[in-house]
Order: sequence, then structure tokens, then C-alpha cells
Amino acid sequence: MGVSVSSFAETETCKQQYFAEMDSFIAEASKNEAAKAQVEALKAQLVEIKKQLEAYPAEQQDAGCKQALAGMKQLNATLGIK
Repeated sequence: MGVSVSSFAETETCKQQYFAEMDSFIAEASKNEAAKAQVEALKAQLVEIKKQLEAYPAEQQDAGCKQALAGMKQLNATLGIK
């Protein structure tokens, strides 16, 4: 079963939003001196997350991305990061 162009575009948009949320989180966290060591680890994890998402079949990419994006948005909202 193939993936439609619109669902592919939605998945790509979701991934872009997720990575933008992660980048915002990392940028904000890097302003905190105490968190700098964790920020470097987060950057490395983000690279791995990107690779893992790309390795999933398209249907799983969409579901995984939506779940990760919701979690990242919730975390950023909790911490007051936009």
C-alpha cells in the first residue's frame, strides 16, 4: 500500500515542526549555565531521533512524529518556551 502525496507532505510538515520545537527547546536550555552539559547530549539525541524517524516506514513516521511533536509542545509550554 503506497503513501499518498498529501500524507507524505503532512509527515514532512510534522517533522519540520517537531525539529523546530526541539531547536527552540535546545536554544532556550543552552541559555542556562547549569543545563549546558545536558544540551550537548540533547543535540546528539536529536541527530539520532532524526535518523530513527527517517528509517521508519512512512506510516510509522507520521504516527511517531505526531506523538513526539505533541510531547515536545507540551514540554515547551510547561517551561514557557515558544
